[in-house]
Amino acid sequence: MRRLWLNKAQAQASRMPCLIPRQIEINGDWVWEGKWVGAPEPVADILLPFTRCSQLGCPVGKKEKPAAYVYCSRELSSYRYVPMWPRFIEQIDMSKVNELELRVLKRRRGDGVRDKSKG
Repeated sequence: MRRLWLNKAQAQASRMPCLIPRQIEINGDWVWEGKWVGAPEPVADILLPFTRCSQLGCPVGKKEKPAAYVYCSRELSSYRYVPMWPRFIEQIDMSKVNELELRVLKRRRGDGVRDKSKG
């Protein structure tokens, strides 16, 4: 799904929420934080890239559009904005989540509106 990655001009023109992550030092520990630009943060328990959605049992639908982009400074090309799709804990196969995803889900669970039909 690399064709959905955006460059800076495209990200700004999209008016989609974009997270610009950074690390800061707090009491000797390095902690990730970030700034949302372009629009407010999307409502979800977690934002996942295309492949990870499939791996966690909640694949991206054929016409489903990304809800946000995350800046990736490690990317060598100018296309550094990675598309992310919103997911709720009820949609995810919890036996497949990694430690970081589990921490995010525990911290953010309930931040978004729940889909009552999912349980």
